Amino acid sequence: MFTKEGKAFYPGMRQDEFGNWVRTKPSGTEKPREYGPRLTDGIPPYDIVGDVKNCRANITFGQLTNENTKYHKQLREGTYRPRSINEKN
Repeated sequence: MFTKEGKAFYPGMRQDEFGNWVRTKPSGTEKPREYGPRLTDGIPPYDIVGDVKNCRANITFGQLTNENTKYHKQLREGTYRPRSINEKN
């Protein structure tokens, strides 16, 4: 409701000859609106996880192991191959 010049007004309503407020449009009589295809329907969704996985890291293994002792230890343990004492080259 809003007022103008001391009179009350309701959007979508009017006063009849007796001063009662009545709707200008009956509600719910219109059929639902039908929409066509959207412009974004043909665009595939963006996959940020795949994008990060395919991103190339700008660091060498030497830089990685020098900066982080945890990675150095994991790399050393993963590539270490114990030899038996009796084995000779």
